[in-house]
Amino acid sequence: MKTWFRRLSIQNRLFVVFGTIILICTLVVGFNLLNTVQVGAQNEVLDSLFRKVRYYYKAQNLLQQMDLAEKSFVAQGYDSYVDDFDNYSTQMEVFIRQALIEAESPTEKNTLVALQETLQTHTNNFRAIVPAVYEEDWDAVEQQQGALYEEVYDLNEQIDAILEESYTVFDDTDTMQTITQFGAILVSGVALIFFVILALVAALVLNSQVNRPVQQLTEAITAIETGQFDPAALQKLTGRQEEIGQLSREVVDMAAAIQQREQALQQQADEIRAKIHQREENRLLQQEQL
Repeated sequence: MKTWFRRLSIQNRLFVVFGTIILICTLVVGFNLLNTVQVGAQNEVLDSLFRKVRYYYKAQNLLQQMDLAEKSFVAQGYDSYVDDFDNYSTQMEVFIRQALIEAESPTEKNTLVALQETLQTHTNNFRAIVPAVYEEDWDAVEQQQGALYEEVYDLNEQIDAILEESYTVFDDTDTMQTITQFGAILVSGVALIFFVILALVAALVLNSQVNRPVQQLTEAITAIETGQFDPAALQKLTGRQEEIGQLSREVVDMAAAIQQREQALQQQADEIRAKIHQREENRLLQQEQL
């Protein structure tokens, strides 16, 4: 992996680093968007459950009012309590029909069907007890009243079963929402750590692959100008295969060419000086001979 990375050009190395950062950023954003959608869907489920629980609590309140009306009728025998019972039982019947339409799980539908059947039985049994109350046949009333109490208890149990199922779904949804939010926080935290690490890698790449070599090349050019250049100073850079390595080799070649040209010029200058010196000596000899 390290050798493969070194074979890349500087631009490609930076592209790999920053491309990885962009890829991770894209994945994190996509994951968080997905979590946002999931949390939104879970919130809708929770809102639906809240509405359902509220409706069933209203149904329990209707059942209590219906039970109170029938007990008041048995105790006092007023026709108004019969009307109240019929009103509350009708509301319960309407509620059950609406709940059957909106029911999502088979368990809830089966419970609602059983609730509807129990309500019809209870309504019929109450209507059967009405004549006995009017006739003050208290033995018959007492016998039938026990059945009414059991039916009211069954109705409450059936509503509680639906509420219990709703609470189970609510707990599961709430747990999933907590896990989803925790996952988003965890992924964001891990991504942040990766961002910091990759940013440090990018800084190191820039420093080791660009800044430091450029500084060494600048020092080498200064040394060439002063005639103190040592090719060994760029030995590590000349072994690289990317742009910096190519530039370093060109600098070394340029320094060698300059050195050769200076040596050639120095040699030519020495030869010219030697010829001038020889001519001067010859002139002096000629003058002495004269």
